[in-house]
Amino acid sequence: MVRTRVMIAVVVLLLGAQVLLAQRGGGRSGGRGGAGGRAGNPSAPSETEEMKDFERGFALQATPEQVSQFQVLSKNTEAARKQAHDFLHMIETGAQPPEFSDPVDDLKDAVQEAHDGSKEFAQKLSQLQKSSFKALTKKLAKANADVAKQGQAFDQEAGRAKADHQGMATVLKQLEEALANLRAEQLDIGKAMGIQMQ
Repeated sequence: MVRTRVMIAVVVLLLGAQVLLAQRGGGRSGGRGGAGGRAGNPSAPSETEEMKDFERGFALQATPEQVSQFQVLSKNTEAARKQAHDFLHMIETGAQPPEFSDPVDDLKDAVQEAHDGSKEFAQKLSQLQKSSFKALTKKLAKANADVAKQGQAFDQEAGRAKADHQGMATVLKQLEEALANLRAEQLDIGKAMGIQMQ
């Protein structure tokens, strides 16, 4: 009689244990399936947080208008750098400028266009882009200021009554370097904004 009772008690305990295990297992499974896994892992990001990160990343990407503007200013900056390089080569070799061309005025206009385009591009960034790319825009502004400075030096050298080829060559080298640096900074911020160069 006692033995029978013991057997019944053991069976009840085993069945009870299985029910409890099943309930606990179901709770863990439900936890994994709900709220993006936060029940099983409280530190996991919620779907709302992930969506906010996605929206922020999307907002930092360049708009079609910004892409178009960037492509133009980048090409203008490279064109100005090439003009400075060609002008320097002409002075060093004593070559004559092409007929009906004025290399001084052409380079002045090209430098001004590169400077103004870069400045306007930075000004038209959204507030989120400006705050997120603060370090890049700071470098861009510094490089653009250097282009303006070297452009002024070129203007002064070109306006001298007596031509000083050595002085002009030095100024042109510095101007070309400034333009090359500006374009490098432009490419860095363009890359951060997801702009692909053509």
